[in-house]
Amino acid sequence: MPRQLCGWVLAVGSGVIAVALAGEAGCVFYDPIQVRAQTAGLVAPAGRRVYPRDESGTDPTFATFRSALLGAATRGDLAALQEAIAATPTINFEPSTRERVSRRFNLRQGVPWRALRDALTLGAVKEGTVDTFVAPYTSASESALKGDELIITARNVRVRQSPDSGSEVVEQLTYDVVTQGANYHEFDADLFERSDMPTGRSAWAHIVTLSGKQGYVYGRYVRSPIGRRFHFERQNGVWQIAHVTAGD
Repeated sequence: MPRQLCGWVLAVGSGVIAVALAGEAGCVFYDPIQVRAQTAGLVAPAGRRVYPRDESGTDPTFATFRSALLGAATRGDLAALQEAIAATPTINFEPSTRERVSRRFNLRQGVPWRALRDALTLGAVKEGTVDTFVAPYTSASESALKGDELIITARNVRVRQSPDSGSEVVEQLTYDVVTQGANYHEFDADLFERSDMPTGRSAWAHIVTLSGKQGYVYGRYVRSPIGRRFHFERQNGVWQIAHVTAGD
């Protein structure tokens, strides 16, 4: 059973630590393997929400692979991670190699591969055929959302007046679809690939809510459908990381 800590959430069963900045989202944890779609579709038109879902359990072999890969990404098990990368992967649609992927993401023994860990923790969904999955689940909404739309990935996420955890809260969001604000360009999503809890203005995303309110949300709780995503394919009976993309 998951155990909740103040500001941090520890999933004891899976060995995964999911980071939560105290005060920016409700202290809640879900194991994506246990989560199923909360609505028939990804996007609920009336509420403009994208609910979390994970389809790993629909394929037992992928579920086993995902669990092992999530553990390796969390521990920073370099050998296991490199073995999980396809021999001829692509990065942003360009042919690459395992070695280049390792260098691109600065993979090191004992250091979590945060981008992969966080994507798998959010959940993976089927992509096209029975032998492909993509993570995080937000990537599956690309065709349903506009280019400037974003997805809030947690419950009760605080929208603050300025990019500071002490700033006034103007609204709270739960899995809502929002749009990029005028200062969204100041947000650096890559910070969360280098640190669990980055600070500073660039760690906050300027957004506009459906009600028209503007403010900032901590970057851990907002995702672009075309942000960092991992595509998994079963090749010769073995699941591997086949493609890593960010941007269309």
